[in-house]
Amino acid sequence: MEGTVTSVLLAGIATLLAYLFLFRNAERRRPLPGMPGPRGWPVVGSLFSLGELPHLRLMEMSCTYGNVYQLRLGSQYVVVVNGIRAIKESLLKQSVRFAGRPAFPSMNFTSKYVGIVFDTYDDMWKYQRKIIDSSLKPFTSGPTALEEVVTSAAVDVVNNLTNHGNCGNGKQSDPYDDLYTAVGNVTCFVLFGKRYSHDDDNFKKVLYYSKRFVAAITGKGNIVDYLPWMTFAMRKAFAKVADDLSLITRFVGEQINHHSSHRDGIGSVMDSLIRIRNDSERTEGCALKTKTDVERVLCCLFGAGYENTTSTLYYLILYMIIHPEIQYKVHEEIDRVVSRDRLPTLSDRAKLPYTDAVLQEVIRHASLAPLTVPYSTLKDTDLLGYKIPKDTPIFVNLWSANYDENEWEDPHRFNPDRFLSADGLSVKKSQVAKMVAFGMGKRRCPGEQLAQLQLFLFFAIFMHQCHFEKCEGDNPQLTSVYGLTLRPVPFRVVTKHRGPD
Repeated sequence: MEGTVTSVLLAGIATLLAYLFLFRNAERRRPLPGMPGPRGWPVVGSLFSLGELPHLRLMEMSCTYGNVYQLRLGSQYVVVVNGIRAIKESLLKQSVRFAGRPAFPSMNFTSKYVGIVFDTYDDMWKYQRKIIDSSLKPFTSGPTALEEVVTSAAVDVVNNLTNHGNCGNGKQSDPYDDLYTAVGNVTCFVLFGKRYSHDDDNFKKVLYYSKRFVAAITGKGNIVDYLPWMTFAMRKAFAKVADDLSLITRFVGEQINHHSSHRDGIGSVMDSLIRIRNDSERTEGCALKTKTDVERVLCCLFGAGYENTTSTLYYLILYMIIHPEIQYKVHEEIDRVVSRDRLPTLSDRAKLPYTDAVLQEVIRHASLAPLTVPYSTLKDTDLLGYKIPKDTPIFVNLWSANYDENEWEDPHRFNPDRFLSADGLSVKKSQVAKMVAFGMGKRRCPGEQLAQLQLFLFFAIFMHQCHFEKCEGDNPQLTSVYGLTLRPVPFRVVTKHRGPD
């Protein structure tokens, strides 16, 4: 009897606290007057109505409510932006007003470990972004050592997928881990100035921590952003995320300590950041004053660089086995331009327009980062006639821009020719610029140019050296799952070495 009374009492207290919380926040979390949107369910709103691929559901809703509408997610109202016109209006024409980050618990928590991505837009953010841009520029300006590193990593993948060309009928495998390892080596070279053998214990640690990074920041804690009264129930999940992010921070800290002791990694992003930190006392307003500041920036670049590039390469192979006629045309162009007696280089890119167009179409069609990290308005503003108050969370659906029927003819069709000039001799820069795959405005991905160079060289070497086929009995589909980015459902491929002839 006593246990029953206690249970009833606790339930009553919980109900009262929930009521007080909702009542207290009702005034500042009202719907936006005049802006359309679904009513949603009591308490949770539309939080559990978005499905496993929310970018598709948000795009469907735009057919009913328009390209700018509001959603209630738990106790929080957010504005959803779809379509290239609305996205440009917000992120380009009003880039500063829409450059903030909402004060979500999960963002505040993660920003302790991962810099700039989750930080709001202010003078410190602008300084750090300028530092990142300048640190990455040497890797994309003219001939660099990066090309040699990418080429070596790509050849390693080819050798693993084809068993060094010793499998006459091809080798069956899931290429993801080989791609992940190759991209890891390139990322370590750019960030830390190091290259590893695949058996190196430190490199295995790199791969392990990268996977932990993705697991740690993917979807964790989001329910608390919209149902704050769930914080207590999610405490174990947050503790696990904290452990994972602490391990990654510790690893990055070890690289910084080793650099300070041995002066290795010269010319890397880490080297550049450490030099700026060491000069911080002589630089007014410097945003890198402590080792922690450097760790937060490196942790951000560490995780993002891995996942995006690996997933895009994985998609590229999948598209080639689903579209063998396109693979044939890429082979034909590379053989004609490069020949069989050497590997493709970055200097060949302008002479390989079809190969480049296939890469751009995969980036558009896959749209592996369909939703941006949520934005927030820094001032009261309006968007396409709707008033939006300061501190309103903004969800930007990049997928909708890459599938906007007002901008792309038959957008659901995979068609590399859309990126080619009329004579087929060059890639149309205007089409590439129209694609929204790396974000837009103030928070556009700083690694976009670096990613494009890596992806082209990896892809060109893979296609020069390999022929990809479906495994007998398999029927791979362009079906995606959410991680840090979209990723294809795991698939197998038969990889045949194309040989010297």
